[in-house]
Amino acid sequence: MTETTAPSPEQPGHARATIERSRVERVNATDVTARQSVIGGVKSDDVAVTCGFVGGARAERVTVEIGGIGGAVANEVAVRQGMVGTVLARDVRLEQAGARTIAAGHVTLGPQSGAFIVLAAKVDGEVRSILDPRAGLALVGVIGLLGVLARLRRLATR
Repeated sequence: MTETTAPSPEQPGHARATIERSRVERVNATDVTARQSVIGGVKSDDVAVTCGFVGGARAERVTVEIGGIGGAVANEVAVRQGMVGTVLARDVRLEQAGARTIAAGHVTLGPQSGAFIVLAAKVDGEVRSILDPRAGLALVGVIGLLGVLARLRRLATR
């Protein structure tokens, strides 16, 4: 069941989408609420997902409970009991959640949370990251050096 409220004259540009037990390719609305649903892509001010998955989200606020996000670009991202692929945000909060890559100004990792790569100005909580900023920079340097060497080798064989 999918319900969408169109923009009203009193609130131009304001649209609300409520998605329940559905698969939706794309959603573009001011407020998006999804329960037990899968959404390919969302562009919104506020995205709230419960027991669902979002492929990609671009929003001011993204909140996920018992679900996941493939990738998110947002001001605030909060995930509780879920997984995140890549997040680029100002503020990220994970609680009983995991992430592959986080780039943010402030990251809060709650209990039983972890991330593979965390690039942040400030990190609070129980930090369990595989790659900290120094190790990440070293890895990027090594990958860059290998790329340069491979290019030089290709040029030398011409």
